[in-house]
Amino acid sequence: MTAPLGWTRRLVEGLAAYIGEHTSATWRPTGGYTSGETALTVSIRPATPARLVAITPYIVGHVGPAGDETIGIQTWFRAQPAYVLDLADEVHELINGATNLQLGGIWVSQIWRRSGDDLGADQGTNASGLAERVHNYYALASRPSPNYE
Repeated sequence: MTAPLGWTRRLVEGLAAYIGEHTSATWRPTGGYTSGETALTVSIRPATPARLVAITPYIVGHVGPAGDETIGIQTWFRAQPAYVLDLADEVHELINGATNLQLGGIWVSQIWRRSGDDLGADQGTNASGLAERVHNYYALASRPSPNYE
């Protein structure tokens, strides 16, 4: 018997599916990307394909009324130097300021960019020399719990 998907996983996989539907990035939960695609992954950065968007959640804290939580979502981009900016802009234009979304069955009131930076050439395990960029977003999402009044 498999355990049900947790809240965080449902949220980030829902966001990946949303980005995959509305941008040039391809979301495949099981992987298997071709060299010509822009891969969209959750929490991993495979060496191929060259163009990649990786989404990783991180804890920000509880903000807002009971049952609402702010979660950090890092979007990490890898591509040729000129294309990495276009890819980051494409995702930014889709999700920055987005309101009233259902992502993985979770109600998201708003998403906004908190920070971002150019990371230079990829120095990871494949040392590709491709450009890297990172944007950090916050999402205010409904997370009911019996522990909240």
